[in-house]
Amino acid sequence: STGDRLPGPVLQKGPVLHISFLNAPGRPLGLLTTGLDGSVRLWRMPPRIKSLFPIGSSPVISFARSESSNSFLITRKDPDEPLVVAKVDAQGAWKHFDLAAIDLFEKHRPLPSCAAISGDGTRIAVARHDGSVVVQNVDTDHMPLTTVRVPSSAKEVQLSANGELLLTRIAPNRHESTLECWHTAHSDEPLWSLSGQLSHVTFSRDGGMVAVANGSELLVLDAPTGLNTLPSPVKHDQRIGYCAFDPTGDLIVTCSDDKTARVWQVSSGLPV
Repeated sequence: STGDRLPGPVLQKGPVLHISFLNAPGRPLGLLTTGLDGSVRLWRMPPRIKSLFPIGSSPVISFARSESSNSFLITRKDPDEPLVVAKVDAQGAWKHFDLAAIDLFEKHRPLPSCAAISGDGTRIAVARHDGSVVVQNVDTDHMPLTTVRVPSSAKEVQLSANGELLLTRIAPNRHESTLECWHTAHSDEPLWSLSGQLSHVTFSRDGGMVAVANGSELLVLDAPTGLNTLPSPVKHDQRIGYCAFDPTGDLIVTCSDDKTARVWQVSSGLPV
């Protein structure tokens, strides 16, 4: 609230890959950090280490955290356990979901290209280099819920809050990407698709909207139909590299190569 620096540094061995705050009902739980060395640490504030998640030392490829639960998904350069899904409870204790029985990589040994976890922490989506994207419940060892096929390895996947909708983004070349939205219950054909200079996509917290950075323009789409909901164009002077909704879905922030970060009203498309 003041912008003052808290006493004491957060020290991680090697480069920090990801950092986020975790919350428990009515109070902050702590700070979660993931290092390139494969370590995951939970810190109390002011910074002092609270616990270390024992996942070994394999380098981390990517990190994803659910929006409404303290669950997270890590992809690693580990052929024996390339995926780690865990949850931190209100007391700071870890729960590790055993994905060994879900052998997503039995027939395709290369590591996942990217992965995502739903907002409620119940489902994961894992993209493989053969162009398949597997959606699976994290608390069962049943067969995958669905597998969708895209023309090439996905550069980005996202799941809606309840895991019912899946976004896949492929980039066959440097200048163009294709975004497709799938329903995980019937994955024969995408619900809709969009092509352009797409650099980032994200769901709103309730899963009802999708924000898309398309070149210098921001699109806000209705998730089930893909229709643009903004009443007027939202643009930067240069390429937008990142966009994100606030928790209410009323505002959206964009970061651009024009060296500005801006906040917009979703209902009007006007800057705040």
